[in-house]
Formats: sequence, structure tokens, C-alpha cells
Amino acid sequence: EVVAGVDMVFKDAIDYYCGTSEEPRRFQIFGRMQALSGTLARVGTNLEASYWETFNLGKYGKIRELYRSFNVAMSRSEDEIYVVRAALAQMDFNEKHAMFAREVRSSLEAIEKDALTCLGLCAKCCMDGEISSVEQQAIRDAVDKMEARQYDLREAFMGAATKVDDYISEEVAADSLFVYSISQWARELQDWALEIADFEEHYARRGSAARTFQYARQRLLWLFDPAYIFSKDTLQTATMNGIPICIVFALSMYAKGSVFIQYSPTMPVTLSLLISADRGAVFLNNLQRLMGVTFGHTLPMLLVSVVGVFGAGLLRTVTHCASIFLFYFAFPFMYYASDKWATIGFLVGGFGCYTLFTPVKAEAGSDFQCAKLYKGIAEVIIAILFKMVGAQVMAPTAPRDLAMQALEDTFKEVQQGFEQFIDGDTGSEQGLKAKVDKAKGLLALCEDWAPKTEPKLDVIPGKRTPFKKPLFESVLVQLRLLVSDLDMLKLALSGHEVEDTMATRISIVQRQDEPDESQEIYCMITQAPSWDVLSKDLLLTVKKSLAVVLAVLRHDSEEAVENDDIEDLNATKNLMELDGLATYYREISKLGSQTKRQTTTAYDELHVTELRRTRITVAVNAMSLATQHTAQMVSQCYEYMLYF
Repeated sequence: EVVAGVDMVFKDAIDYYCGTSEEPRRFQIFGRMQALSGTLARVGTNLEASYWETFNLGKYGKIRELYRSFNVAMSRSEDEIYVVRAALAQMDFNEKHAMFAREVRSSLEAIEKDALTCLGLCAKCCMDGEISSVEQQAIRDAVDKMEARQYDLREAFMGAATKVDDYISEEVAADSLFVYSISQWARELQDWALEIADFEEHYARRGSAARTFQYARQRLLWLFDPAYIFSKDTLQTATMNGIPICIVFALSMYAKGSVFIQYSPTMPVTLSLLISADRGAVFLNNLQRLMGVTFGHTLPMLLVSVVGVFGAGLLRTVTHCASIFLFYFAFPFMYYASDKWATIGFLVGGFGCYTLFTPVKAEAGSDFQCAKLYKGIAEVIIAILFKMVGAQVMAPTAPRDLAMQALEDTFKEVQQGFEQFIDGDTGSEQGLKAKVDKAKGLLALCEDWAPKTEPKLDVIPGKRTPFKKPLFESVLVQLRLLVSDLDMLKLALSGHEVEDTMATRISIVQRQDEPDESQEIYCMITQAPSWDVLSKDLLLTVKKSLAVVLAVLRHDSEEAVENDDIEDLNATKNLMELDGLATYYREISKLGSQTKRQTTTAYDELHVTELRRTRITVAVNAMSLATQHTAQMVSQCYEYMLYF
């Protein structure tokens, strides 16, 4: 499914790029990109959960590691997919674009075809968990073929670029970005394919016992890490779950009569099985737990009661077996197929197991002890009610507030990332690369919180106005593009990175016989006289736009939105355009044409992603796109600013 999705996305993108006019089907391509991201997220979640099914025993450990490597590699392709989207969205189908597309079309189609062939070979190896020497050689041959395609694409790109009058041109900036992203995607795929080809050797060096010991050691160190044990989140989770368990334990010890059965372990055991680390939407989660546990006790009891109606014999046995099969077909399917009701399906299946497998006797009326079972159900309900109250008291922060905190942290990292780019800091602990990585992690957290901010989930809304969930989700779409812009700035400055998906090392590819290209490119970008105007406008637009978005989303009353940045943006003209961009393009193009071409002995080995011309074009275009994406965030906010 993932391989087919990747093939469809890039094939359709290249076909649309080589077209003659802007067409509505680009939105279909954008939709497929979004769907592919969702598929990769689900695969990652299922991979994490699958450890408990096999414990990495036998061949399953190898298969899981290969699948994990595959998912990491495909997730990295998301960055290029969103850059492709940005390039297609700003594509101007003029004469220069038509000329550019004609020059590079055959090379783009060839590299996409060979890349998907290589991806298919690697995916097959991941599925069966075995990589024979024949398959290893086939993968290496495919990588060599892709490398040749990279050189063909570079020559086609340079042939098209030389037909443009300027060293870099705003008219073909989107074309350069598109070709760059395809080349970068193929190159990352090459790196991963070589890892797969070397996987057997890498895996054999670590014996099965050594891997098991290493994993157990890591988990134990993490579990007993004092920093983790005494962290704020851990202490809050322990208190939120521990207090209700202690209360129901005391009730079990001393309460007698009514629905309580003295010394019954039902209540504390139930809450022990339902320990959770909920943050936000705790009422809904606990309500689902209440429904799941209650149904898990009652539905099997009713089924067994129906089965008991049949007399002893083959008919009752067949009916009982059929009931068990249907029960454990329906609720596990519900767990895997439903996002919203998965918790209920999981709990019904788990808590219903004991009762459903109870031997059925003909005289089930007395042996079944219905009264005792109903008391047990009542105790379960009381226990979960205590858990609901404890969770509400210990974790009172609303999901909307937690989502906004995550969004604010993401905005902070993005803004600081642009500041680090302008300062030329890419590799330090707080440099551009670190900011991009943090922004991606926080963006994923925002996307996790988005479904929980639904106003309809509020039991008692209070005096605050409903949360602007549609605006929050549309902001996340633009924010994903903004983070991709920041990632392109990082790649343009630092160059291509070879990242080991087996998490063993990270190395930056640099030509040993050349000067530091990153510093030269940064110097060229900042030498243009209009750089100061352009960089200041970029930072100001990002800063004010993100502040306005936060102000509008945080606004929770019928009063007017009070924010000075809104007034400043209202007075700003051409918000989606960088000040001095056209002048900057002319200046940087003049500087570039005066700079000595990359004529070192390594030039014949360069990819499109390593050409100075493309890297500068990508950096400038990324700054322009960042301005557009932040401005689009703000434009979406005005629909919700009825008074300001």
C-alpha cells in the first residue's frame, strides 16, 4: 500500500509538472499526499504495538527491524513530498517553464521509475525478512542505476538552466525546487537501499541474545531512571491513578452490604488494569473505559445465559462455540478498524474472556450466581467513577489548552529556526538542524491533539466560546508546509545527510578535496545588498503572523480580539510577498554569474542537490514560500475575527 502510494504521488506529480497549464487535479495529488502521511503514521503506531505480539523472537525480530527501517525511510520522504506540493502550488506554466519541463522530463520519469523499482525490491525483502545474496546484488545494481540517473538529471537540469538568462531566476524557481526535491527523494532512497543491502551483515554481528539483552537493558535503564521517575508527568500519572486505587482498595477491605462484597478484589484489580497517562479528554476516555468494562461483563453473561437455554448436547456445544467465535471476531475487528471506539472493543474482548469461557450447565440458574455477578458489575462502575473523578481533579487542563501550548512551542522553534538560518548557524546544539528536528516532533504532537479539541466532546463547556478546531487544523496544514520550508533551508546550507535508519550513526557527506560549500553558499546568499531588507521582512512577517494566529486561537470570549500585531498586519501591504525579492534575485544572480563555476575534479560526481546554483535557488525560494505560508495562516484567521 505504501509503495503504491509513493509511486502514485511522484508519478502524478511529474506528469502534472510536465503539463501545459494549471489544472484542478493538483488538489487530487495534494489529497493523495495527505492520505499517504496518514498511512505512514498508522504503520508506525502498529509497529510499536507489535513488539508485544512476538517479543522479537525468532525471525520476527528481523522482520520488525526491517519494517521499522522501511517506515523511517518512507517518513523521511514526507519532507520531499511536501516540498513537491509547495513547488506545484506556485508553478507558473509560462514559456520558460515549458522549456524547462521539456529538458528534464525524460530524466525525471527515468529516475522515478528506477527509484520505485529499487523501492519494490527493498519492500519485498522487508516483507519476508530474508535478504539473499542475489537480492543484495540486485539492490546494489538498482542503486548504481539510480546514481547514473542522478547524473543524467543533473546534465538535463544544467542544460535547461543555461537556457535561462540569469544565474538564478524567480521565473523558474519553482522548477528548480521541484527537480531538487525529486533528486533529494531519490538520493535518500539510495542511501536506505544500501542499508538494506548490508542489513544481513549488520544484523548478524549482533546475536539474538545480545539484541535481547540490549533491549532489556535499555528498557530497565529507562524504567528506573530517576529523572523519569520524578518527572512532573510521571508523578502526576502516579497520583492520578494511585489515589483512586487506594480508595477502592479501602472500600473492598471494609465496606460490606448493599452492592459491596467485602474482601472482593474486583475494584482495585479493575483500576490496576486501567492505569493510563491521559492528558486532556480524560472524561471521554474514562467514559469509554466505563462502557467497555461494563459491556465486557454483561454481554458475555447474557450470551452464556442464552446458550444455557439449550439442553445438554451437541446443539449447546455448537451454539457456545459459535458465540465465542462471533464475539472475538466482532470486538477485535472493532479495535483494529475503529479509531474512536477502539478502546471499547479492546476492553469488551479482554474483560469478557473469563465469563464467556465459563462452562455452561443445564441448571445454570443457581450456579451462574447472577446476583453476585451484578454486584461485581456495580463495583466496577463505582471504581471507574472514582477514577473519573480523580482524573478530572488531577488533570484539569482542557485539551484545547494543551493543544495550544504544543502549537505555541512549535511556533517558537520555527521562529528561532529562521533566526538561526539568517545567522548562518546550522550545526550547533541550538542551530537550524536542531530547531527543525524539534519543530517536527512538536508538530506531530499538535496533530495528535487536534482530534481531542472537538468542542462537542466538552461535557460542560463553561463560559468559554467553542474552540476553533477547523482553524486549528487548517493552521497545522500550513505549518507543515512552513516546517518543510525550514527543512529546505537546512538542506540548502548543510547539504545532503546520510542517516542510518538502524540508528547507528549519522554522517554528513562532504567532498574532502573541496572547501566547505555550506559557508560559501551562506556568504553568497548574504552578500547581496538587499539581503538585510529581505531577511528583516522575513523575520518580521513570521513573528507577527504567528503571534496573530496564537491570539485568535486563544481568544475564547465574545469580546474583541486585542492584539497590536493585528493592527500592524492590517496596515501591511503585499503581506504574501517578501520585500525586495525581485531586486534580490537580480543581485544574487549577478553575484552567482561572477563566481567561478564548480569545476573541481569532483564535479562529475555531483548531484542536482549539490549544485551551488540549485542550493541557492532553493534557499531563496524557501524564504519566499515561508512568507506565503505564514501569510496564508493569517488570512484564515480573519474569518474568525468578527470583532477586533
